[in-house]
Amino acid sequence: MSVGWIRIERKLFDHQFFDDEPMSEREAWICMLTRAAWENTQHRVGTQMLNVPRGAFYCTQRDMAQTFGWKSHHRVQGFWSRLTDAEMIEVRSAPRKKCLVIIRNYEMYQSQYRQEQQPTETHLKVIKTDPPAAQSSDMERRERLLVAMGLNPMGRTPSGRTFGTVNDMFEASKWSADLGLSLDEQLAVIGEITAHRARAGEPPPTSFKFYTQPMARYAALKNGPKLEPDAKGTATNATGRPKIRAKAKNGI
Repeated sequence: MSVGWIRIERKLFDHQFFDDEPMSEREAWICMLTRAAWENTQHRVGTQMLNVPRGAFYCTQRDMAQTFGWKSHHRVQGFWSRLTDAEMIEVRSAPRKKCLVIIRNYEMYQSQYRQEQQPTETHLKVIKTDPPAAQSSDMERRERLLVAMGLNPMGRTPSGRTFGTVNDMFEASKWSADLGLSLDEQLAVIGEITAHRARAGEPPPTSFKFYTQPMARYAALKNGPKLEPDAKGTATNATGRPKIRAKAKNGI
């Protein structure tokens, strides 16, 4: 079987050279990959602006049936169902009968080769790639988070479950963007939780969302008022109240 990868331009499916004809399921899958957002963005649905994580897109089943050239949206429904069972996509309901389709493992397969901007050159020209350090930064961050969680760098568990999906990495991006935590701080929080659960004989959490609340507590303590000793030597904050040790049952 062939190995390696190639770049495919999104406009391939609009090129006038090719006839309009029903797509095979393989072509439909490639079409879905070209539709996925290459960076976090937003999509308007009615009067709402909805967040679109990298590696996902909004659509309706009827829209996709028309795009694929298929006679019924029921075929799209069945196709998506099999892709979901194979853990290749995740489909979530959205307003106005739309769906948010998330490509599983998009980060694993795309981040190492992506450009910070979409290429404008055609396949007949040489496409300049990012420096190696820039290409590997997203992958390295993902791997370090997974290792800190007690998982292997690829995010696969013995049961076949995959961690570090595009949805997971979108959740992790909030720890930096919303909470202002550095990667080292995130790894420290995760490492303490992992050690605590290992001592208790508990398995790793089932989702990156498990860590968001401890991250928020850490950020609150980090950004809180500076503690000063009072006359009795007890650490107090600006209100004069004694310092509260924020030790949660998950180790933070």
